[in-house]
Amino acid sequence: MSHVTSSLAVITDLDVLKRALTKFPKLKWHEGQKTYAWYNRFQDDWGKQNEHKTARARGIDPSQYGKCESAISLPGCAYEIGVTKREDGQGWSLVWDVWRGQAISEYIGEDAQLLMCEYSRLYCEQYALSAGFISSTTEDEEYFRVEMERA
Repeated sequence: MSHVTSSLAVITDLDVLKRALTKFPKLKWHEGQKTYAWYNRFQDDWGKQNEHKTARARGIDPSQYGKCESAISLPGCAYEIGVTKREDGQGWSLVWDVWRGQAISEYIGEDAQLLMCEYSRLYCEQYALSAGFISSTTEDEEYFRVEMERA
């Protein structure tokens, strides 16, 4: 079975994404990897009630499943996350098969929200620093550590 989903957030800076990955120590970045592990066959088997969760509903053509610009792996997980160029040219999306990749969703959050929150925080921080809005940053490491232990 294939149940391919994607992140809701658009990634516009891969360097910031790589920095965000450091908060998820189990994830490994694979620069330039052109395919990611998934079921290898589109089954179109999510059902109508879950269609909105599919990568297809989020603008990823099923013919592109398994193809990526780089990949992210999680040890012990059969499938990987693909970092794929968006068709609208606005950046990248994270795409993965949740059928045997449930551990990915558990680690980075459904729809990758835990990872995308860290990405967004770092992206905004980078913008604020470069624009001179702030001169240094602080973060609540204890809160993040507790959240990561729950994931």
